[in-house]
Amino acid sequence: MGGKSTSDATRTNFSYGLLFGLFAIAMGVAVLAGWLFDIPGLKSVLPGFVTMKPTRPSVSSSPGCRWRCWTAQNASVLRGICRGFARASRRCWRPHLCQYLFGVDFGIDQLIFREAAGAVGTLAPGRMAPAAAVNFLLLGCAIFLASFRRAVPVAQRLVLLTGLIDLLPLVGYVYGATALIGIGQYTQMAVHTAVLFILLSLGVLLLHPADGLMRTVTSDTIGGWLLRRLAPFIVGVPLILGRLRVQGEQRNLFNGPLGVALMMVAMMLILMGLSLDRPCLNRNNAERKLAENQLRDSEMRYRRLFEAAKDGVCSSMQRPAWSPT
Repeated sequence: MGGKSTSDATRTNFSYGLLFGLFAIAMGVAVLAGWLFDIPGLKSVLPGFVTMKPTRPSVSSSPGCRWRCWTAQNASVLRGICRGFARASRRCWRPHLCQYLFGVDFGIDQLIFREAAGAVGTLAPGRMAPAAAVNFLLLGCAIFLASFRRAVPVAQRLVLLTGLIDLLPLVGYVYGATALIGIGQYTQMAVHTAVLFILLSLGVLLLHPADGLMRTVTSDTIGGWLLRRLAPFIVGVPLILGRLRVQGEQRNLFNGPLGVALMMVAMMLILMGLSLDRPCLNRNNAERKLAENQLRDSEMRYRRLFEAAKDGVCSSMQRPAWSPT
């Protein structure tokens, strides 16, 4: 559909994965610099937001390095490095999750950097959110399983679960719903932590763009073409419209039921316009039909030529009626 070969599309997907990994590493380094030089904007993005804990960016670069190593799929040494980083990522969640489960303090939260007591959305200073610890577990297992081709579908499902866990706090920040940012009174997830995990989840999905759940997304078919172009709108349009509705209700421009009605009507119109206004889809269908007709005509010509050639060969192979004396 897009005029690219399978190998070109695979290299493009790996390039996107590499960019996501480099961005994740840069974000982790920036947050560590924020804690080192006490820059609030790097630690919490905006005033009143939850800070990314210093134990989190120190291990956030490992997924980016792991899956950058995976861009060289034929290198067994790099595969071993990838699996080693996966094991390290899976281990980093254990002490933090155990502290939440058993109500103990191992003294590792304030080991490198010290956070003041009473920080926004923080139960224990310096301790990562329980959702972040679970995400490290799922992401590490997914990257480890992605090294086995038969386990790629399982790894992709784990990554989708990780993305869903991170999408909830991100939506909570967009709408100002603090109930979605954390679990009860536990430490909440920072906004850039949610973005970081979502990018890493996309990168792990791009490790095997032609296998498992990604086969339909990257396929050179009408369904794959539509999915690739509609997915950003399917995710982005409801978020934007929901934010506009919240802003309108906060400014008393309309009440709740009217806001829901306006949001639904706007969503219907936008999705209908995206579905109907597809000249590229019509052009691709026309090109496909033209190619099918040309292939059919070519087959018919070769079939007639073969039949005519077979009659000529049979007539030339007939023995003469006379015999030599």
